[in-house]
Amino acid sequence: GKSGTEYFHHQIKLLEKNYKDPNKMTIIFMDKKKRDIVFDDTRTREEFFQTVSQIKHIHKSEKDVKTVSVFCCTWNMGEVEPVSDIIHLFDDQGDHICGYSNQAKVAHDIYAIGSQEANITEKDWVNLIKRALGHKHPSVQYNLVGSQTLAGIRIVVLVKSDHINKVSNPEYSLVKTGVGGMVGNKGAVAVSFAFGSTNMAFVSCHLAARAERKLKRNQMYQDISRQLNLGRKSKFSSFDLPLRFDHLFWLGDLNYRLDCEYREVLERIKVGDYNGLMKYDQLKAQQMQGNVFYDFKEGEINFPPSYRYKRGSRDDYVYIKYKTTGNVHNVPSYCDRILLHSLPQLKQTQTGYFSNLQYKASDHAPVIATYQVSTRLQYVSSKNTDVENENKQWYQRRVRGLALESRY
Repeated sequence: GKSGTEYFHHQIKLLEKNYKDPNKMTIIFMDKKKRDIVFDDTRTREEFFQTVSQIKHIHKSEKDVKTVSVFCCTWNMGEVEPVSDIIHLFDDQGDHICGYSNQAKVAHDIYAIGSQEANITEKDWVNLIKRALGHKHPSVQYNLVGSQTLAGIRIVVLVKSDHINKVSNPEYSLVKTGVGGMVGNKGAVAVSFAFGSTNMAFVSCHLAARAERKLKRNQMYQDISRQLNLGRKSKFSSFDLPLRFDHLFWLGDLNYRLDCEYREVLERIKVGDYNGLMKYDQLKAQQMQGNVFYDFKEGEINFPPSYRYKRGSRDDYVYIKYKTTGNVHNVPSYCDRILLHSLPQLKQTQTGYFSNLQYKASDHAPVIATYQVSTRLQYVSSKNTDVENENKQWYQRRVRGLALESRY
């Protein structure tokens, strides 16, 4: 640069192009310092980017991470303070695990824990999670990427300390969708960041309750998706939320119910016919109609409904909820869900989807999903016509999907 300062390739962590100014670039160094550079023209900037990328690629001392394992948990805690030891929350196997898991005893690269109706401070909850992970995987250390809280809704994201130098641009946001959009008992919180050159976001939400309010839930999803202030530095910042990130993990008490008689639900649970319950699932129906979560993927559900258990038990469900405003009938339902949206050319494999029956104080059981997701190489830039054509077709489908969603 004009200052005459010299920098070596091993000092550079990330090159970040400015998509508002085609002549500008930001260099992020290993010590987290940044320097903006303005080039004479776009061509010079691209030549610089390619040159530094090639040098980094030639001299890299460690293998680039091409896939990362991700553990996501959503837990409506029922406004009950959790027990002092939650180590079993991170189990993949055991009699208390219902569902499937192909990654037993793995120390995942990223942990994202979403909670609703939490009755514990954010600081205490983060410390409790870190302590449990420390006991679960004593040879691995985890660093907090970020956390966000809205009343009882919370998201906490941690990453292996070995990967912390790959994490940059953390952002946090929240949306209230309670009464008049002013109350925080319903809504969403989110954390996003770049993992190398791969943009990731994690959303934890709590949508409207009661079986008859599925259209209200649809609208809340739309409001959250539009109002979460994340991905501001992405070249897709003006796009719908799922388009701003390579991987968007959405977890929470979505509150979609089973449109089915109570007795039939219990009979199917008794014989383990969880697939048979899916034809009554509101969320699946709304997705198929293109009303919500367009192009999101969800693993096969092979576990009993996560709500509404009798508190203190995981053998019985409670049908009637007694309230001062009137009794509410609650058919056991898959209220607690985890979905993933990934952009084209980035592979995802769901390695587990299960409920954890260890913790019984809440009327919800925690639900966990695990993944292997691909990441972009940090210093490789390529132009591939086949990839561009596939991306173009995908975006055309996505625009049609957004048109369908906008009806609600």
